Amino acid sequence: MPIESPERDRAQEVRRELALVGAGLLLAGGLYVGSACPHVLGADNGEFATLYAEGGVSHPPGYPLYVLYLRAMSVLPAASAVLGAARATALLGALALALTYAACRAWAASPCGALVATATLGLGRVAFEQFTQAEAFALNLVLSAAFLAASGESSRVRGGARIVLLGALTGLGAAHHHTLATLAPIGVVAAVRALRAEGARPRHVVAAVAASAVGLSAYLYPVYVARHPAGRWVWGYPADVGRLVHLFLRWDYWVAPAARRAPGEQLDALGAGLVEMFVGVGLVLAAVGLAGLLWRRQGAALLSRAYGVALAASVALAGPFLLMSFTGRPIGVGRAVAERFYLLPALLLTVPFALGVDLLLARRARPWRWVFAALAPLVAYHVLVVRPAAREELRPTVDRYARNLLRSVPEGGVVVGTGDARIFSVMYMQHANAIRRDVIYTDAGMMTVPWYRTDVMLRLGDPAGGDFDLDVFADRVLGRGRTLFLTTPDFTVASRFALVPHGAVFQVVLATAPKPRAEDLEAENMAIARTFDWDDTPVKDHWSWPGVVEDGYRTTWAAVGQRYRDEGRQEDALRNALRSANGAQGPWAP
Repeated sequence: MPIESPERDRAQEVRRELALVGAGLLLAGGLYVGSACPHVLGADNGEFATLYAEGGVSHPPGYPLYVLYLRAMSVLPAASAVLGAARATALLGALALALTYAACRAWAASPCGALVATATLGLGRVAFEQFTQAEAFALNLVLSAAFLAASGESSRVRGGARIVLLGALTGLGAAHHHTLATLAPIGVVAAVRALRAEGARPRHVVAAVAASAVGLSAYLYPVYVARHPAGRWVWGYPADVGRLVHLFLRWDYWVAPAARRAPGEQLDALGAGLVEMFVGVGLVLAAVGLAGLLWRRQGAALLSRAYGVALAASVALAGPFLLMSFTGRPIGVGRAVAERFYLLPALLLTVPFALGVDLLLARRARPWRWVFAALAPLVAYHVLVVRPAAREELRPTVDRYARNLLRSVPEGGVVVGTGDARIFSVMYMQHANAIRRDVIYTDAGMMTVPWYRTDVMLRLGDPAGGDFDLDVFADRVLGRGRTLFLTTPDFTVASRFALVPHGAVFQVVLATAPKPRAEDLEAENMAIARTFDWDDTPVKDHWSWPGVVEDGYRTTWAAVGQRYRDEGRQEDALRNALRSANGAQGPWAP
C-alpha cells in the first residue's frame, strides 16, 4: 500500500481549498449578479451608472479606477446602463469576498473559520446592498481585502514581492477611495517584517514606489476627459495639476461646519450596524479573536502582538475616528450615507472573527459539520431578514420619480432642485437614456460652485457670473421666455413670485399672473399624474432616499388641498390631503 507523502497531502489540501474558494466565488457571483438592481437609486448610484454609459469624472475624489473599470465592463450586454453597472459591481463584490477569505487565511485563520466569517460578511444587508448596485464600496473592499491578504503574517507573498504588492495596492487605493489609508498601521508592520525578516532590499522599496505611481496613474483619465469633455459629466474639469489636486483632496467637501456633527450618535449607529452585520455573536467572537492576536504567545510573540496592535489601530481609524468626523445625524439619508463606511471596519473585524471561530472549534471533532450547521441559519437570516430589508432600500421610487419629474416639465423648461438623489437620477435619465435632454436641471447647492454655475448658465445662453441668487436666477430664466420649476415649495422666493403645483414640481410664475381656480389646478395635476409611473407599495422610511423624493408628490397635493382650504371648501381640501398621504403610490383613493 503506497504511503502518502506530506507534500502530496499538502497539495491535496490546497486543491480542495481552491475548489472551495472557487465554488464560493461562483455562488457569491451568482447571488449578487442575479440580484443586481435594474433601476436608479439615491446617493451616487445615478452618477456612476451615467459614467458607465459614457465616461466622465465623478464627484471628489473622482474615483478614476472605478470609473475606468465601469467603462471597461460597459461592453457586456445589459438591458440598461444602470443594470450593467450594477452587474459589474456585483462581480467586484464576489471578488471582494474571495479576497476576504484569503485575508483571513493570511492571518492564520483555518479554512473553517475563514469561510464562516466571510459568509457572514457577504450575506449581511449592507454588503448585499452595496454589491448589487453601482457604488464605489465594492471595489474599496476588493483593494482593502487584497491589502490585508498581502500583509498577513501567514501570507504567501513575502519579502520583496510583499513590499512591491503593498506599494501597488497603495497606489490603486489612492486612485479610488481614500479610506484605504486607515490600513497604514497594518502596512507598516508588514513592510517592517519584509525588510527585517524576509530578505527585502532597498531596490524593492524603489519598485514599490514605482508600482504605487503606476496605480495612481488612473488619475490621468480625469485629466484627459476634462480636456475632451464631449458633453459628458465632468466634476470640476481637472484639466491641470491645481484642479486635479483640488479634486483628489475633496476640497469641495471641506466646508461643512463642525456644529452639524453628532459624533455620539454616529458611534452608536456604528455599533448597532456592526452588531447587525455580525449577527450579534460574531462581534463577540471578533473581540475574542482580536484579544488572541494581542496577547497570544507563540513563535515570534512580539511580531504577532505587533500585528494585533496594528489591526486594532486600523479598526479604530476606519470605524470610530472616521465616523466621528461625519456631518449630520445617522437617520434616514444620513444613515444610508454612513453605513456604507461600516464595511471597511467590518472587513477588518472579519479577520479576528475567523480566529474567534477557530477558538470555538478548536476541540470539536469534524469541524466542517459545525461550519455547515452555522451556514444554514446564516442563509435563512439572509433570505428572511436581509432581503426584505434590502428590497426596501433598493426600491424603484427614485428611478420613477426622475422619469415623472421630467414628464412634468414642458419643453425647454428649467428645474431647480436639491439633493444627490435628484441630480444624479435626472442626470442618468438624460445622459444614459436620452430622456428629455431639453430640460435643464440645476442643483441649488451646486450652484455655489463656480464650474457648475458656469456650465448651467452657458446651457441657458446666459454667461453672466457672480454668486447664485434664486430670485435673480428666476428673473433671468423667465426673462428669456423659459418656464422655471422648483422641486419643493420650501425654497424661499421673493414676493413678486408665486409657486403653482405642477405634477412632481412647482412652477415659478409672477405673482401678478392670473391665479388658477382650485378645481382647474386639481384637474391639471390629475391629468399629469395619469402619465406617471407609481410604486406598488408604500415607502416605509420617509427620511430615506425614496422618502425624500416622495415628498415631491406629497407637497403637490398638499398645495392643491391648501388652495381649496383658502376657498373654504373643506371637503375638497380633505380629498387632496388624502391624495397627499398616498405619496409615491399615486393620488388615487386610499
